[in-house]
Amino acid sequence: MKYFQKKLNTLRRMTGYSDLKGNASYIKQCAQEMWAEKGQKPAGEGCSIESLHLSEKQIYETKRSWQRLLVVFLTCAGIALLYGVFSVIHASYSSALISVALLLLFLAQSFKYHFWLFQLKKGKLGCTWQEWLHESFKKKI
Repeated sequence: MKYFQKKLNTLRRMTGYSDLKGNASYIKQCAQEMWAEKGQKPAGEGCSIESLHLSEKQIYETKRSWQRLLVVFLTCAGIALLYGVFSVIHASYSSALISVALLLLFLAQSFKYHFWLFQLKKGKLGCTWQEWLHESFKKKI
């Protein structure tokens, strides 16, 4: 019996069982914290920018830096798109796949900064997806 126990302990050390168990419990704890009901604010309500007591200069500098980052990420997305098209034309499909992944990453970052700029423009932090869609893509006469 002692022989099997020794082999089992060796197997656990080789596979990193204790580390895997610790990581799994950490992931479980993080997931429970993420999906726990907070109850602080009703759904759909965000705090206003005025409640944060930010100066106009701070808001302007933040807005300007986010606009720069938006332009940088959109430019990088355009370059990744062009490189992807170039790779497909030259039948290099693995690099085309990587460029598509980069394109999606750059577009996700672009969306993030555009959404943050939208919230600054509205003066309300915590805007919803529907509000962003409605305001960003409404027809202007």
